[in-house]
Amino acid sequence: TARGVAAQAVVQVVETARQRGSRGVVVQPAQRGGGRLEAQRAAVLRALAAGEAIDVQWMKRTWGLTRKHAVPLLEWLDAIAVTRALEDVLRQDRGRLLAALIARLRNFQLAEEALQEAAASALVHWGRTGLPQSPQGWLLRVALRKAIDRIRSSARADRNAADMARL
Repeated sequence: TARGVAAQAVVQVVETARQRGSRGVVVQPAQRGGGRLEAQRAAVLRALAAGEAIDVQWMKRTWGLTRKHAVPLLEWLDAIAVTRALEDVLRQDRGRLLAALIARLRNFQLAEEALQEAAASALVHWGRTGLPQSPQGWLLRVALRKAIDRIRSSARADRNAADMARL
């Protein structure tokens, strides 16, 4: 089929680039199938605006994709949604979250580091379980726990250093 030939051509181009020591291949817009990607993106946006559920059946009905091809695409769309939700929460509430952490921890640097670690954890966990009911509360709770872990780790390292100094 035409898809099989195209896929083989892509594999050959990538293998040739690897043999020549290239790390990547630049694909020009004309080689991506014209405006098909933009049409698919527009179809997803229309479906979301209409309140439709974007799932495997929708992709099969709309684009004729099999489950094998639809699932990775859905995972990618979920990852984008989680990233955007986290960006929105941090953009709107980062100052309040940081202020609450500083008030509780009495350490600005520790509060900032804990909030960053909580944001990194949110990308992983929200991607698996979906958005929590209160993303701000989730971030605050996880950041506090990360800070406590860091304080405990630091205290343990200090005790170990003191023990080693005695030897």
